[in-house]
Amino acid sequence: MSQHSPSATVRTFVAAMNRGDLDAALDCYAPDAVFVAEPGQTLRDRSAIREALDGMLAMQPTLVTATACVFEIGDTALYHGAWTMTAPAPEDADIHMKTVRMEGRSSDVLRRFPDGKWMIVVDNPWGTAVIDPAA
Repeated sequence: MSQHSPSATVRTFVAAMNRGDLDAALDCYAPDAVFVAEPGQTLRDRSAIREALDGMLAMQPTLVTATACVFEIGDTALYHGAWTMTAPAPEDADIHMKTVRMEGRSSDVLRRFPDGKWMIVVDNPWGTAVIDPAA
């Protein structure tokens, strides 16, 4: 896959995660990227992002995304999309639960680098869910 557009970069990331390729998934992130691992937990260190992605891969997930819209201006883009992730339930899960399913709406910022490659600068899979309404 390629990273010739913001949507292509997201598709490349999803394909890497679905085949369990941590290095290819991490290659979609800019060196100074920020990753919102969950509401209230922002990772700003590449090794922490690697660890979070590795934890996701340990679940053997199947990730599906759909691009809602992309706003580009110059070398910056705002990507909005919907995603679902399914994974086998852990061994100690309720006997009736065969899979784990998560979903959300992402709001991500990507930047085009001098070589033409788009990379994720801010990965926020939780969209507005990270905003505390009381703030």
